[in-house]
Amino acid sequence: MRSDSTVLIDQASELCACVEHLADEKRTAIPLSTYRPQFNSSFHFEDARRLVPYLSRLGITHCYASPILKARYGRRIQQYMEKAVHEAKVNLSWLNPNPEYVAGMNSFIERILAPCYRGKPNLFWDSLQKFLPAAIYFGAMNSLSQTMLKLTSPGVPDIYQGQEMWDFSLVDPDNRRPVDFNVRTRSADELCRAAQTHDLREVCRDLLLDYRDGRLKLWVIMLTLNFRRRHQDLFRMGSYLPLHATRGREEHVLAFARQHEGELAIVAAPRLSYTLMKGREEAPVSAAWGDAELTLPPEAVGRQLRNIFTGERLLAGESMLCREVFGVFPVALLTLD
Repeated sequence: MRSDSTVLIDQASELCACVEHLADEKRTAIPLSTYRPQFNSSFHFEDARRLVPYLSRLGITHCYASPILKARYGRRIQQYMEKAVHEAKVNLSWLNPNPEYVAGMNSFIERILAPCYRGKPNLFWDSLQKFLPAAIYFGAMNSLSQTMLKLTSPGVPDIYQGQEMWDFSLVDPDNRRPVDFNVRTRSADELCRAAQTHDLREVCRDLLLDYRDGRLKLWVIMLTLNFRRRHQDLFRMGSYLPLHATRGREEHVLAFARQHEGELAIVAAPRLSYTLMKGREEAPVSAAWGDAELTLPPEAVGRQLRNIFTGERLLAGESMLCREVFGVFPVALLTLD
C-alpha cells in the first residue's frame, strides 16, 4: 500500500501545475460553492477523486479537505460534553483539568440516558421520548430553511462531508466518522431521474412523506446549487433585497431577492414552523399560511415566476399569497420564467 506521504507528493505536483496555470491566466478562481470531506483511515485522496462526478451533480464547484484525523467511537454524548465543559472554562479547562468533575458528569449522563436505573423507570427518559417526535419533524423543517438561506445568501456556501443529507453528528471528533457516499450517490441519481420523468410537485410530496431518509435535503441542495451554477453573476455580484410577509405571518417568513442585470431570484423559507403549525407534525405549506402575503420587488411585478423545486408557475403582483409561494413545498426559490 502506498503511504499517505507518497500520495501527497503526487497530488502536490498536480496542484502546483494547476496553480501555475492560474497564475499564467492572471485570474482568481472564486468558488460558487464548496464541499469539505474529512480524510481518515478509510477515506483517502483516491476516494475523494471518485467523488467528483457526484459532487458535480450536486452542484458543488470546489472541494477542499480536512487533514487526516481519527474519530473516537462510543460514548458520543459524553465525549461531546467533555469537550464542551473544557472549552467553557468554568469549572475546568484543557490547561486546568479536573478528572473528578469529568467522571461525575459522565456518570450523570449515563444515568439520565438510560431507560431504567437501578431497576426504576427513568422519568426523564420517558419525557424525552415524548418530546422527540415533534423535535425531529420540525428540526427537519428548520434544517431545510437554514440550508436554503445558506445556499442563496451573499457569500460562498460550504457543505461539510455528509451533511447534504440528514447528519446527526455532534462536534469533533464525532463528525469525523466515515460517510456512506454510496447512499448519497445512489439517492442523487434517483432524484435526477425523478426530476426528468415525474411531475416535480409529486416528487416534492413523496420526499416530504419520506422525509426521514434525508433525500428531501439533498433535493434542495442539488436544485439550488445547480441553479446557482447556471446563474453565477446573480449570486456573485447580485444585490440583496429583504422581503417581508404580512397579515399575521411576519415572524414566520424569512425572504429576500437577489438581483443582477435583469436576473432575479426570490428566496423564501419558513421560520418558527412548530408555532405556525400549532405543533401538528405537518409541513408548513398551502392553507397553513391563511391569507398572508409576501411582498415582491418591483422588477417581479407582472412577470411569471417559476418555483425551481416544484415547477409551479406563478404570476407576480406587488405581492403574492404565501399559500401559493409554499403551495406544496416548505421552501421556495422563484425565478423569472
